[in-house]
This record gives sequence, C-alpha cells and structure tokens, in this order.
Amino acid sequence: MNTRTKLITYAGMLALILFSANASARAGMALFVKGEVNAEDSKGVSRLLKRGGDIFQDDTIDTGKGRLQIRFTDGGKVSLQPGTVFRVEEYNFEGKTDGLEKGFFRLVKGGLRAITGAIGGTNKETYKIETPVATIGIRGTSFAVVYCPDTCTYYGRTLAPGLYVRTSDGMIFVANPAGTVDVPIGQAVYVRDLQTPPRLTDTPPLLPVARHQPLEIPSGFQVGEQVDESGTPIFFTGANRSLAVVHAAGLIGIDFPDTYAEYDSNGNLIALKSDGPGPTFDKGSASLAESGSDATADVHWGRWTPGFSATDGSGNDLTVDSLAHYHFISGLTTSPDIFDTLAGTIGTYNLVGGTLPTDSGGTAANSLDSGQITVDFSS
Repeated sequence: MNTRTKLITYAGMLALILFSANASARAGMALFVKGEVNAEDSKGVSRLLKRGGDIFQDDTIDTGKGRLQIRFTDGGKVSLQPGTVFRVEEYNFEGKTDGLEKGFFRLVKGGLRAITGAIGGTNKETYKIETPVATIGIRGTSFAVVYCPDTCTYYGRTLAPGLYVRTSDGMIFVANPAGTVDVPIGQAVYVRDLQTPPRLTDTPPLLPVARHQPLEIPSGFQVGEQVDESGTPIFFTGANRSLAVVHAAGLIGIDFPDTYAEYDSNGNLIALKSDGPGPTFDKGSASLAESGSDATADVHWGRWTPGFSATDGSGNDLTVDSLAHYHFISGLTTSPDIFDTLAGTIGTYNLVGGTLPTDSGGTAANSLDSGQITVDFSS
C-alpha cells in the first residue's frame, strides 16, 4: 500500500469514526427555525441551525430573537421561544423502550412548550427537564415552561423572577429540595428559587404555539398548514385565550368585552360572567355530551346538554329553547401584529375534530367528516 493510499484510507476511517460518533449522539432535528438560532456543541463549536438540521446530545441551543421547534427521534417535540437557552444533557433512543432510553434536558432561561414522545411513556424517570430552581418530571404528556432569572416580560405580561409551569395534558410534577407538587391538567405552578417549595399559581406561562406542517394530525381543531408564498411555515402567536360559544339561536359571540370565563380542570367551559352587556352562562345541572382538546394547539371544545342557564349579549334568555345544546371552543388568541407578517399569504385551516352539530331540538348529526377554510391575506 503506497503512502497516498494509506492517507486516503486513514482519512476515510477517521471520517467514518467521526460520522458514527455524531450519528450515535443524534437526538432529533429542527422542524422549524425562525430567525438566527445557534447551537453550541460540547467542544464549544457553534453552528447556525437551519430547518432539517440535526440536534445532538450535549448541544446548547440559544434562540436569541428567533424561535425553534425540535422533533426528537422518539417523537417528542419541544418549541423554544425567543430569549431561550436550552441544553440537551443526555439523550438515548434506539427505537424502543427497553430501559436504556433517556431524555434529560436543561432550561437555562426562557420559555418552551413540550410534548413528550416514547421516552417516559413506560418509565417516567427517563424524562426530565432541569431548571436552576426545580426539576420538571412527567406523569403526563404536554406542558409549557417559562424560567426568568430576573424580572422578565413575556408577551405583554411582566413576570417576577422564578419558574412558571403549566400542564396542558396529563400531569407533571415539579420538585426541588424544598418540596414537590403535582400539576394536573389546566393547573400552573410557580417556584421562586431553589430554597422555596413549588406552589400552585393563577399565573400560568402564556406561550404562542409554533406551527409547522404536521407529520401526524392530532385530534382537535387546529391550523393544518399556514405558509407563505414560498411554502415556508409561519408561526402563530398569542398571549390570551379566545372563546366562541354557539347555541340554537346562532353564534352568541367571540371574545366578549367585560366578560370572563371559568373553566374546570379539564379545560371545559363551566361559566360566563359579565360586568356589562355580554352573554352569561352557568352549566347548572347540564352534562357534557362530548368534549375534547388539542394539547399541541392548546384548544379545548365541548357541548353541554340542557340544564344550563344562559343569556345572549342582549340579555335574552336562551333556555326558552329548552332542548337546545350549548357548544364552546377556546384557545390561544392570535396577536394582532401577526397579520402584518401574514400579508400576501394564504392560510388553510383543516377541521380534524370538534363537537357534532345539533339542531334546536338537541338532535346531533351522526358525524362530522371534514371541513376546510382558506383565508387569503393578500387583500
């Protein structure tokens, strides 16, 4: 073997070794990248992340002013918000839950939304997110997190320093040396520092939902695909919840002024109270005929049978239609400034679930098979 052949062989072997090392440590890929998002490996080498780019164990990701959504190899997803530093501490998934799988992450600062995959499905101890003040473990599947080292502002809300966690589906727990709290669906917890026990709070993290062309369509009503002219997915943002209610009398309204809604722990509407001319509702003795949710989009919907009390925005009693049902859907509000970025685009909204239509006598349709709305934002 001549010297040149040896050099080529050694170079090929070295490349193979380096490739194998990276392949074994691959944790996932970037589903969506908006703005400049950087990843730094264990050796301190930084790279700019692009859509479709690989995410590896030991990567420290800094979103800066951008956003990133990651799909991990076990099917889990994490959506990172602007101003977030997130690290993949330990990751292993070989296509099966054999006890060797592991997903350990660290949120240094900022906000994220997470939906777990196969890791943690069998053994909950194999999935966790560490923060400077507490550890987040799973007994469920979907949650949102914001950690503020100092006072910070998230989508119009000023937050005191600390950790804020909200469960969208299932249950998680938040623990530090001072205590442990289970956080069921719809509930939120706050942790001031490492010495302060976690406690339930009425101040949940409010985060926008990243949108990409889905690889699977979960049950619910969500944006099927929102793209610009080049086909690039667009983010939807929103900081507050919107509510729409429908009765036999028609659409009662959307986002009523001087009116606030109350929900149960599963996200079902149980009351509407108004300080002005807005509609009112109380479930009373009504039963849920059906309900559902989409954890990815943070949308909840349902239908109440008769037994409720309700008025429309003009004060008219809706219970005169004694057999009519009361439908609702709530979700994150789209921020008004998003429409500037949507100019010239076409949005397609696909119906993938929801309540069955009912008539004034309460008779429901047999099925709701399909539906689609296309919105042209060019005019």
